[in-house]
Amino acid sequence: MSFPNSSKFKGNGFGSNVFSQSRNGCLYKSIISATNKTPKEEYLKKASSLTKEQAEFLIMRMDVKLGRRLDDHKLIPLEALAMQLEIEDEHRKELHENFAEIKSRFNQLQNQL
Repeated sequence: MSFPNSSKFKGNGFGSNVFSQSRNGCLYKSIISATNKTPKEEYLKKASSLTKEQAEFLIMRMDVKLGRRLDDHKLIPLEALAMQLEIEDEHRKELHENFAEIKSRFNQLQNQL
């Protein structure tokens, strides 16, 4: 059985561009790319300096995929915390870029009026 216009859905399964769609302003690509690599040294240092309360709060914000890797003992907690810090920094950077673009568009529209 084939669906009408099914050719336009090719390549949209898991592992492709579906993850580049936005959810609450954050991109999935950064989450996926961060969970497939080792954490950078600077983030390991930041993670090691966290208090217990800060680490627990960071774990609560952790993505499901990263949390699952932590639960399956594929990562040590310090690495998982460092990766989460890196993901959040990437999201923060994206938000700043988006807000700067919105602000410039808004200023252009105000100047036109």
